Amino acid sequence: MKNSQKKKSNEMEDDILYLSPRELFDRIGNDWHFWLLHTEALLSAAESLHTSCGKPPKPPDDPWDYLKIHMVVKMLRGMALECLFKSIWLKTGGTLTNKGKYQTIPGTKDHDLYSLAIKVSENTDLDLTIEDLKILSRLSFAITSGRYPIQKSVTGRPSTPKMDEPIKWNKWEIQKDEELFESIVYKLMSPFE
Repeated sequence: MKNSQKKKSNEMEDDILYLSPRELFDRIGNDWHFWLLHTEALLSAAESLHTSCGKPPKPPDDPWDYLKIHMVVKMLRGMALECLFKSIWLKTGGTLTNKGKYQTIPGTKDHDLYSLAIKVSENTDLDLTIEDLKILSRLSFAITSGRYPIQKSVTGRPSTPKMDEPIKWNKWEIQKDEELFESIVYKLMSPFE
């Protein structure tokens, strides 16, 4: 944990006893530090799972073990990026909670990383490429596909860049997409350096 995060955490501990549950909810929900902490936790969990199941290029002991966990790894990664976008949104003056209720970022959809990237980039230059945006769409799909065997509806697909064809299944080119994902994380973490 960085010094600024420790300081913020200590400040929260100092006055946490004096806040109502609604005030506490709003305080935590609108504090980018907490969203960034969850980003780091989700990325760590994804990496641990990915490594333990035979992270390429090391071949897995059982290919089925890798395949059945692969979507869960992508789900955790997608959720981490969602927290990271929300952290950037908050750091640039946005809000996510009001009077004890969560509110989505205006103009975005739940778990839709592409729409989050477009909206957040209105206030911050994220330096995302078309290839980055395409992988965000696939990771959005993984946020629900890693939890459930189906989406809410057959038409409930995440947003995609106009030049990308609709997502039919969630392909992942091992080396290329791994490197692309790492690059996206690096770009999105740069406002916090």
